Amino acid sequence: MLGAAPPVTNLQAVHQTTTQLDPTIPVVDISKFHNASTRQAFLTSLEKALEVGFFAVINPDVDVSAIQRGYDAFHEFYELPEAQRRAIYDPKLNGQRGYFPGETALGQKAADSKEFVHIGPKDNLWPEDMDLETPAMELYQKLSELGQPIMGAISLLLGQPDDFLSSMTNEGDNLMRSLHYFRNPQNGIWGAEHTDIDLLTLLPYASEKGLEIEVNGEWKPVVVPKDSLIVNVGDMLESYSNGRWPSCNHRVRCTEADTERESIVFFIHPTSETVIKPLGTTTPRYPEGTRLEYLLLRLFTIKLLDKQGDQDVIEGKFISRIEEMVKAGTAAEAVQRWYNGFQTRLAETQAK
Repeated sequence: MLGAAPPVTNLQAVHQTTTQLDPTIPVVDISKFHNASTRQAFLTSLEKALEVGFFAVINPDVDVSAIQRGYDAFHEFYELPEAQRRAIYDPKLNGQRGYFPGETALGQKAADSKEFVHIGPKDNLWPEDMDLETPAMELYQKLSELGQPIMGAISLLLGQPDDFLSSMTNEGDNLMRSLHYFRNPQNGIWGAEHTDIDLLTLLPYASEKGLEIEVNGEWKPVVVPKDSLIVNVGDMLESYSNGRWPSCNHRVRCTEADTERESIVFFIHPTSETVIKPLGTTTPRYPEGTRLEYLLLRLFTIKLLDKQGDQDVIEGKFISRIEEMVKAGTAAEAVQRWYNGFQTRLAETQAK
């Protein structure tokens, strides 16, 4: 085993002085969900937070030590020579497992200034030169547990039993992403603006500032305190809510020269066969499709599929349903954006 890389000590420095959350995003106290006398008040506050699409959760019982161990291990991995990092890179997996050298956000021409590792519930790729599996899977389990009460509360707001979301995600392909952002990115952008394709995204603290969300056309910085989480709505939950809860646009921007950044993100996904569609409405503005169809369309537009995968999306029924909604004028703005991204990517594939 190689000698351990220095721990990511600046995590402490970034968050020592954080005494309160950024007031530009809503804050909900998950402990109130567990108390019968305060549950309804919590649900009311959560509903308002979901309408923003990006909010903070306090008192979620975060295991800071597990997060730190995860950061230390991933930091050691990123310190490995490129050949050893790429030993767990498999382009056939479309970026869904193992190491990936980068990606381009939907609607963007320039690639993000980052590399990342994807960890799922099974079928993972692990380096031979260090023990990444033990701390990574411990953290994966901890983050999965943190999402349970949040999903229970959101299920109730959807008018469903409290296990509605957990029943489709506990065996789903939840994905933990470790990100390493490079020094001095072009135009100061580590990760271009985008929305997430999943149901919900959980964000524990990062090694550096840089996360920004778009609020009423303005970019606002968000810093995550160590004992809290940031949660944002994904495209699939926006679809379930028929647009009531938006998948919030966000980006990662470098604010200091010659700075690197590491972060960990947990994407909550249902099983591939789960049907995503608006609930409780007779005028759907989002298409019905499986989780896999939603995901493959996004992977197509950000150029992560192979030629066969591209062709499957192009000829698939999901994009036909989207096209019908767009032509009928019933598609939500987000659906129109997905369709535009598809058309741009389609033109690129046909030009080759």
